[in-house]
Amino acid sequence: MTFDEPLLSIRDLVIEIRGRRLVDVAELSVARGQIVGLVGESGAGKSLLLSSILGLLPTDATVRGNIVFDGLKLR
Repeated sequence: MTFDEPLLSIRDLVIEIRGRRLVDVAELSVARGQIVGLVGESGAGKSLLLSSILGLLPTDATVRGNIVFDGLKLR
């Protein structure tokens, strides 16, 4: 990992639960030292997005896409 690469990179993230798509193609890149806030309407998928980074989604969730944190591929 170099300082040019983002600390967190999310690409093409799709989250479905029980066949229902709840997050549709999320993209996010966070540089080292950058502060980011997620805002949106209730039910927009903010908590699901963060839960997917932490690996805390329900067992019936289907996740596609890439999540890389500090050079480690989480998904």
